[in-house]
Amino acid sequence: MISALSVVQKTLPEIVEAGSFGPCRKYESFLTDNKNTGQDQYATTVVFGKLVLSDGEKYQLVIKFKHPYAILRECLHSDNQFHNEITMYKQIIPFFNSMSITNSQIENPLFARFFYGNNVGGENFEKDMIVLENVSTLGYKLSEQRLMLDYEHIEIALKSMAKFHGFSYTAKHKNNQQFLELTKKTQESQWFESGEWVIRKNGMKVIGKTDINRLVEKNPDKYKNNLHVQKLLEHFNEPDNNLRKLMNNYGSVPVLCHGDFCRNNILFKYNNLNHPIAALIFDFANIRYGSPALDLSFFLYLNTDRKLRTEYWYQLLDVYCKELAVSVPEGVVVPDRKAIEVELAKYSIYGLSHVSFFLRVMSEENFQLDITKLDQVSMDQWVKELLALGGEKGADLVVDVYEHIIEKGYTNML
Repeated sequence: MISALSVVQKTLPEIVEAGSFGPCRKYESFLTDNKNTGQDQYATTVVFGKLVLSDGEKYQLVIKFKHPYAILRECLHSDNQFHNEITMYKQIIPFFNSMSITNSQIENPLFARFFYGNNVGGENFEKDMIVLENVSTLGYKLSEQRLMLDYEHIEIALKSMAKFHGFSYTAKHKNNQQFLELTKKTQESQWFESGEWVIRKNGMKVIGKTDINRLVEKNPDKYKNNLHVQKLLEHFNEPDNNLRKLMNNYGSVPVLCHGDFCRNNILFKYNNLNHPIAALIFDFANIRYGSPALDLSFFLYLNTDRKLRTEYWYQLLDVYCKELAVSVPEGVVVPDRKAIEVELAKYSIYGLSHVSFFLRVMSEENFQLDITKLDQVSMDQWVKELLALGGEKGADLVVDVYEHIIEKGYTNML
């Protein structure tokens, strides 16, 4: 197996020579960051380092490769994910920027600079790579809060989400045909050809009903015969079919969604008092056309705790809607709070489905994915182990999300 670093050292001179960093540039050297180089991420292998050109110009880079294990590449749809990310950086972002760009977007960009992407796939996966600017040199970094974010971080992230969605409404207003053509170039990254979702063989049927039973046992008088509980149970009779139908119904105010909008894919910029003042979005592997509630429900249910949702839910939705309204040029129509509430009532099951396992995984201290067992463990055993991740803490966090969805009546998905 070829190492990611050796591919970088062989390929980067060719990339420079081809003009990815500007015309007539010559490669001098690439100095790796020894603390991060070759570090395996959840879905990719990443190399960090500094590219030096012969004219003295320097670039801090992040270079992404597909995961070396075939079974994980298959489960993650790595070829499709790389296709989506390269399409986003090479075609969609330039199109968005041509529609509307402001000084604030230049000072605090929503996206990292893209230099190169290759996605041959198949047996040649080791040569597939995405080269981006390492924006840590611009002051951006991941939040130190690993799972639940405080109000300040949530507010800044929602403003960036609104700006991102605002590009779609502007694009539809100015050139809807080209926008729709670009969205059709994205590829499916969650569903298998068999019709199964990420948690295969209707594994969400077991997970969903287990969590609902836990909620009912917690407060039987309130939830045993609750209408919204019954609607959720009905959904989890055929969770894959129902979720797929819902995601293929784009709703009344669709946008290009990030698809995986969460703390792990947001870099924050801070002021001298360590307060977040801007957020940059990355990892566009799961982009898809759909309701803005896909991003909203996923982010708010994964990265806010029960207390914050109870006290600030409507205030946070107002933050998103107000930023959305000012992020588009005059004359561009965007959904208001009432319209967003309608979308959340229909699409929050998307966020719920994802956080049902992500909250457990992220609650597990020192979680390590044993890739060697992925093709050896039965689905029943895998779901059982997944439900056990995070222990009582993880289960309680998931049940809190169910309770919030029920209390808000966000069960209009059927």
